[in-house]
Amino acid sequence: MENFLVNIVLPGAVFLAIIAVILFVASLLIGIFQNIRGSIKLLAALGLLIILFIIGYATASDANPTSIDLASGTIKMISAGIITMLALTVITVVTTVVMSIYNLFK
Repeated sequence: MENFLVNIVLPGAVFLAIIAVILFVASLLIGIFQNIRGSIKLLAALGLLIILFIIGYATASDANPTSIDLASGTIKMISAGIITMLALTVITVVTTVVMSIYNLFK
């Protein structure tokens, strides 16, 4: 039974997940190209996210703080992801507070 799960079901699940991601990206691109004017905000936000990640990658250290054997590029990618997540969290909290104050006086 274990061989069946590892040799048949697991690759099948990976294959279906890959198909789902491909279909998701295709439907996203079709939606963007059908309504380009409505997608400008989405594309601007995606560009900002990419810029934040690049800044996080450029400022990340490649020093390994653990005893786990990882390549320096992997450490930089993980650090860049964490920096990007923290930046987006700060932006979200600040935006929520500012908009709450704005709506209070509106």
